[in-house]
Amino acid sequence: MAKVGVFSGTVTRTWSVGGGADGRAYGVVLNHHTVSGSRVVSVDGVEVEGTEGTNHLFMAPTELPFDLGERKAVLKISAQKSSFVYELRVDGDVVKEENEVVGGSAAAAGGGAAPKYDVHVPGTEMGADERGEKVVWYAIHTVRTGGGKPRREVTCHRRFRDFVGVNEQIRSSFKGSHLLTSLPKPPARGLKLFSDHFSDAFIEERRSALESYLRRMAGIPRAFQNQDLLNFIGVMDTTRETSVLVGEGALGITLTTQGDWVTLADFKPVDGAPGPVERARRVAPTDRFSKINGETVLGMSKEDIAGRVKAGARPMMLHFLGYYPL
Repeated sequence: MAKVGVFSGTVTRTWSVGGGADGRAYGVVLNHHTVSGSRVVSVDGVEVEGTEGTNHLFMAPTELPFDLGERKAVLKISAQKSSFVYELRVDGDVVKEENEVVGGSAAAAGGGAAPKYDVHVPGTEMGADERGEKVVWYAIHTVRTGGGKPRREVTCHRRFRDFVGVNEQIRSSFKGSHLLTSLPKPPARGLKLFSDHFSDAFIEERRSALESYLRRMAGIPRAFQNQDLLNFIGVMDTTRETSVLVGEGALGITLTTQGDWVTLADFKPVDGAPGPVERARRVAPTDRFSKINGETVLGMSKEDIAGRVKAGARPMMLHFLGYYPL
């Protein structure tokens, strides 16, 4: 069972759950702040309804039930003296946390060596935030091979602040582990007062540093099995995240609603030619509309999403979640 000190602050615990009848592998992540008590569970990057709440030092143990396909999971949070203890059970069986599995989840599942990740930051794109101010998006291109898993190839986009955020999440998941000191750190933020963050030289220097950070992280197999990091690079076992930067004008897409998600129904021509989303060749019909400029749209209606896209400053980054293969 995973254990951390009560004053650890933000902690992230990760479990990889496979072996079900549906053949899927699920990434279960618990985010818990040991001081404020706030916590939430997510599965494959999506928050699980009913798991958001608080767990303080002097509270009784809490059990959070949720479904993984047809399987029943329960995540238990307990306070024991000066520590919090976390335990995940699926169909009554204890699942070891990712950090406790010798060789990682691939080895535990009988897949031999863990998958290899060839990750690059090949370029950048200039977008606009909600205030219309310039922002730089860094493209992350990842190819996953080996480890008894299907080959995956994905390109998604992140801002520099996203790299800083995922680094904090990764490090929080290794609190209490000797591996914490092995993790690389991203480049320093730097002060805009002393450098032009939009100059070609600065952007290229930062792009190279971010690529080096990810490639050094990829050299630590246990780190690259962290669910927060896999969500960050858009590579999950059954889903992928992709993103497309769009400028002024029509997008050439129609949307529909499926359950809690707004999805891409189909492409439509723009002035007799494919629109910008279709031309990117990263998105397919039935893909779920997940974020606008890095901010989630889960729970928003089709009309609200369309309105935000129409009213927002361009160029705008649109993010989608889809099932393999593309």
